Amino acid sequence: MAEILHDPDGAAARVRDHAAEMLAEGKPPMDEARRAWSRWASDDRLDAAAGVAEDDPADGTSFVDQLALARQMLPLIYGDAGT
Repeated sequence: MAEILHDPDGAAARVRDHAAEMLAEGKPPMDEARRAWSRWASDDRLDAAAGVAEDDPADGTSFVDQLALARQMLPLIYGDAGT
């Protein structure tokens, strides 16, 4: 953790402590409506990738690669409920 070099009114320490509390609490579980939307959005993006691939296979592959990377990030964004 970085050392606070100058904090005359304690604001930086308060922000640091608040951030530490938020990180310790973790993300709340994803509710069912958000999970349903996330699944729909993923399906929509895959349909779009298929359409792109019909016209340009290289672009379609790139699109799918980006979707796969985004999918791997879901647990980081939503916690276990994103999977």
